[in-house]
Amino acid sequence: MDFQILAMKYDLSAPESFRAATEEQIDKVYNGAGPDWMPQWGRDILTEFLRIFKAAIAIHDWRFEYADGSEAGFKTANKEFLANMRKIIAAKYKIWELAYWKWQWRAWIAYRACVRFGWSAWVDNTSGDDK
Repeated sequence: MDFQILAMKYDLSAPESFRAATEEQIDKVYNGAGPDWMPQWGRDILTEFLRIFKAAIAIHDWRFEYADGSEAGFKTANKEFLANMRKIIAAKYKIWELAYWKWQWRAWIAYRACVRFGWSAWVDNTSGDDK
């Protein structure tokens, strides 16, 4: 999947390194929705649950892969994730449609899960010379 095309289509926020990366580089980082410790079948279910957000998830995965380990960076990555999901929703649905609110709820849950449970992954993935 070409996440960069989707990112441009929805005008998503992303670091310049993501925009400059090859599709293969992004595919190595993207693992679907959910943390690395989650079994693949669990990530598959979660990715399907959040299916319209794949480009936002890829950007979020990129941020985590190249994390700086700072609290400010963590907050920025998660806020960007929520903002990107909301851009996708706004592009796909009108505010009066039930689906708009269904996806807003799913975006909020995904964001809160990252805020609540993502810190250890952020700190564990601080950039090093091998990245």
